[in-house]
Amino acid sequence: NNTTQHKRAPAVSYRGKLDNSTRQIMSQKKEQQAFDEDNLMFGTVPVAFRCVPGKAYNYIPSNLTEVDNTEHEREIAISKYKPLTKEFGEEYVGIQGPAMPTTRLEVKKSSDLSSWPEILRKPLLKVGLNEKHDLKGFACGVRSAIVKVNGQWFRLKGCGNNDIGFPIRINKFNREIRGCMFPSTAARELHMSNLISNTLKPLGILGANEAMGWYEYEAFKQNVQLEKKGNPPKWEQVKTSSYLLPRIVRCCGLFKINGDRRLDCHVLNGLELLLPRVCCSTDLKNGVIGAFPNDRADKDKGTPQDTSGPMMMFEIFWHDSMQGKFPKPGEGVTMSLDSLVDIKKLNITETAPSFPTKSIIPGGDGKEKLWIKYDECSPTNVELLHTKNPLEPADKGYPSLPKQNSWGKVWDSCEAVLKEHYKTMSNNNDNDNTTTPQSPSLLKYLYYRFGYECGTIQRALTDGGISWGTYEDPLGYHCNAHANNLVLLAEDAKDHNQSFLAPLDLDMSFTEDNFVLSYYTLDGKTVNKSGKKDSSKWGLYLKQEVTGFMKTLAGDMESSTGVTNIAPMPRHMLPLKTALRDVMLRAFWDAYSKKKALYPADPKLRKPSYALLKMALIMTSNNIA
Repeated sequence: NNTTQHKRAPAVSYRGKLDNSTRQIMSQKKEQQAFDEDNLMFGTVPVAFRCVPGKAYNYIPSNLTEVDNTEHEREIAISKYKPLTKEFGEEYVGIQGPAMPTTRLEVKKSSDLSSWPEILRKPLLKVGLNEKHDLKGFACGVRSAIVKVNGQWFRLKGCGNNDIGFPIRINKFNREIRGCMFPSTAARELHMSNLISNTLKPLGILGANEAMGWYEYEAFKQNVQLEKKGNPPKWEQVKTSSYLLPRIVRCCGLFKINGDRRLDCHVLNGLELLLPRVCCSTDLKNGVIGAFPNDRADKDKGTPQDTSGPMMMFEIFWHDSMQGKFPKPGEGVTMSLDSLVDIKKLNITETAPSFPTKSIIPGGDGKEKLWIKYDECSPTNVELLHTKNPLEPADKGYPSLPKQNSWGKVWDSCEAVLKEHYKTMSNNNDNDNTTTPQSPSLLKYLYYRFGYECGTIQRALTDGGISWGTYEDPLGYHCNAHANNLVLLAEDAKDHNQSFLAPLDLDMSFTEDNFVLSYYTLDGKTVNKSGKKDSSKWGLYLKQEVTGFMKTLAGDMESSTGVTNIAPMPRHMLPLKTALRDVMLRAFWDAYSKKKALYPADPKLRKPSYALLKMALIMTSNNIA
């Protein structure tokens, strides 16, 4: 009841088997540590966990079932679009819970945790590194963390907002509890992770998370809330009177994982920070700028319009041509994609990069101005400070270099692999008698494969009657299909089938059979019942999902992936970045249209590809998704 007194549980002593990578983090300061490849692929920023009161439940697929899409169930779903009222108690007024446009899941709970590692069988909550704790792992987001036990990596999604528990955040129109999942979202993520993994498996693509179960935390008192303060405004912790809110159950989802580093903020950002070193010998005028079509804006000036330009035109014309239609392969007006770079003409010369000790630029001193776009920009609006261009060393967003004592050994190993690869490629190209087709540059190959895998995943969801999480509600449009909701698989991930990426963050996903907005209209912040079902809405949101996904691959700075990441570089390298984003966008559409891949997965390129990818991850090793 509302007056029950709760305290944080005392730490529970545990002396279980931890992996060397976890023990290493526990005994050394991060700045002084020599990390290994396992850390690189999964985690480097340490976090601590404490066992706390609550319950843990095992996921069994047959125990989670979708209810029928009836009028009664739809009304239950729509009722969640409004904040809580006095009916729950005065202290609950204005709290907004999760609201997805889908009917609910029925859940049968199983407390059989015999298949779980012992340390994970009690609810774990993130606490400060200097507080008393039972286990250490690594950060993988504000509310999530990962840990390795008995050789297996696990993700805990919803184990605390950093190390301050589950604070209330004060928004403009409501309040919300941060740092956790809830019974409905935990169940949905577990259920949809399983469903989508089964959908993708025949295509040789893995899911990022294997559903395992969830925690339900016992409520405990807190006295911190988050408010936006300052200039520029930031979320800050503010002391407040204590609150308990026991009627709101805070949950954490548990998953076995196949990777953790995100495509956008880790992989693409890292590769683009490497461009000045990897491509220092590339003929930018003829090999890159010359590969753009003549009508690409400002090509003659050597500054072809970035990929978001053609993407914007594609979005307009394709959606207009597809009104009232379901997005079938190859349909719609796509002429805007003709202005993308000619992949076959794109000629990139690569070299194995040395460790960047002073600057991302070979021979640089770390004081260079770096650019995120061609035009200078000095925003006065504090909300747009991330668009300042060019960046100088004192600016937020200027790249910080990795520490050689932390990553030098891994880098040297990757550099040796790349040198051998480029030497072999050079010898093959010089051999007139070779009958082996020339392989593409690693960058062209990787960007094409990333785009093709993203398009393959999106087409599988579209055809399978699944939305990643795209819909409209009184707060606006939401789209969970974006570049940061894919992880890079570990190089030796089981059953990887030569693929690189795996999707995750599925707590907002739903199926066509249980979609409810076909029966409602939105008028501002009001949701009204329709006179009849509008079957075209499902296709409308799927089309929004496709172009929303593509915009994030194009690097559109107006599209949200949940984090703000930029990879500034010398101004003369920007056309190469644009060309590679073009390659990725073209590959996405090839796959979504079910066209044959220009560059199929090549087992011979996996080892050198991962050598380059590991270097990219070293460049972004401190980024948190």
